[in-house]
Amino acid sequence: MLLDELKIEQDDLKVGDVVYTSHHPNIGVWVSFRYSKMRKEVIQRITPKRTKIVTDYGEYTNRDHFYRMTDELKKQSEIAEATENICDDLAKIDQFIKKHSYKGIHDEDMLNVKNHMNAVRKILDSYEQE
Repeated sequence: MLLDELKIEQDDLKVGDVVYTSHHPNIGVWVSFRYSKMRKEVIQRITPKRTKIVTDYGEYTNRDHFYRMTDELKKQSEIAEATENICDDLAKIDQFIKKHSYKGIHDEDMLNVKNHMNAVRKILDSYEQE
């Protein structure tokens, strides 16, 4: 389902409505992802001419869009957020290794990390075979 199909017309918005706004996941400079993160917001105020809409997160203009949530959109948002988390975690690993090398990881933790990395490797290897 396309995001455009879930847009809420601004003329239909009322104070107190629960809406969702679309935000691109932060996964790197000049990098985009196929899904957006959706944030739940409540409309607090709408100006009489509907040029500005204020929610509990911020102010929007009449050029911004609000969306209805569906199960499919919720899953896509979770995938986008998971992608952002993976990118953040990879960056943290990179920073840790640059700062501490592998010497900073305790023996038991090294074995635990190895097991998790093997699970990740299996997933990535499955894409190599396609």
